[in-house]
Amino acid sequence: MKKIFFLIFIILIIITTQNVLAAYNVEYHCQNDICIEGDTVEFGVTLTSDSFYRDDITIDSLEYTQVSIKDKQYDIVIARKDESIKFSSYDTKKTTLSGIIPPPTKGHDLYFVPCFSITMIYHFYGSYTYDRYDKTESSTICGQDTLTMKVYPLSEIECRNTGNCKEDEHCLDFKCKKIICEDNQGYENHECKNLKCTFFQNAKNHRCEMNYLFVIIGSIILIIFGILIFFKINRRKRHKK
Repeated sequence: MKKIFFLIFIILIIITTQNVLAAYNVEYHCQNDICIEGDTVEFGVTLTSDSFYRDDITIDSLEYTQVSIKDKQYDIVIARKDESIKFSSYDTKKTTLSGIIPPPTKGHDLYFVPCFSITMIYHFYGSYTYDRYDKTESSTICGQDTLTMKVYPLSEIECRNTGNCKEDEHCLDFKCKKIICEDNQGYENHECKNLKCTFFQNAKNHRCEMNYLFVIIGSIILIIFGILIFFKINRRKRHKK
């Protein structure tokens, strides 16, 4: 009979422990508001307690000794903080904790839940003797609602900024994409820049290429001009003689 009473009482305490946490709210923040696998994430947890008084027991002290965030699928701890957070009736407390973002559970969604380690001191009175009994119970409870975080897996991350890409590329949606420039433009600092080609060069394929036709014609002109000068000088020498 005592064992049955004790079992019922333990169940009652577990239910009371869950009910005393009236509400919680979890917010998260990632770098640049984008959550990527392997990066650091910061969680802000707000806790609100309910009344400490029940028909059967009275809670004298409620203390949270640990707050953690767990991967719902694999029960892996994402973030954890050990601290003493003491509550009174209808109290609200806030805490922050950080951890490393795991791979998403499905697609880009990571499913997680908050968990709390609680130490509760309470008392109650016997049904027949009305003797007072003081008890201390410790338990760990997790939120019933599954929360979701959008996470980019590392397999989809080719770049984080344009500096990680080639000179003719820029980073778009974590992928290095080719920059579209005009044929007479080149690439400088991952941007399109007009080419500054010389007289004997043509802007082609985003670079200055030598125009060999101009070179040949120019060379012929120079040779002819040189021959004309040579003959002119020789004529002057002959006239002087």
